[in-house]
Amino acid sequence: MNKVKLIIASILMLATASVFALDSTYDLKFERGKISATMESGLVRGDSDTYLFRAGANRALSVAVTAFENNATAEISYRKNGKWVAITGAEDTRAWYGKLPKSQSNRYKIVVGGTRGNATYELFVGISVTDH
Repeated sequence: MNKVKLIIASILMLATASVFALDSTYDLKFERGKISATMESGLVRGDSDTYLFRAGANRALSVAVTAFENNATAEISYRKNGKWVAITGAEDTRAWYGKLPKSQSNRYKIVVGGTRGNATYELFVGISVTDH
């Protein structure tokens, strides 16, 4: 009887583990002398990839997410009062361009997630100095 309980417990553990999303976090760094970077990855339904980066004041950010099935979006956030806050207009987007708001420690993040099913995507991130 103990073997049966052990087998059932093992099956339940495996089934439960597959329900939890596997989120990945990466440090986004640009090659020396470059102002843009492109990353390619894939997501299983419910998972997300987080890209952390630093940028100075007076920077413009350009982000584009393309997916083979048009099923991936990004959210761009900055640090304010110790919390991550989404940049207005940069939630659940496929493309965004704008001046970065001031962020604590000059830290920002981009979270890429799928909108339906599995998603294979390419993320473009470009940073430049603004005139203002």
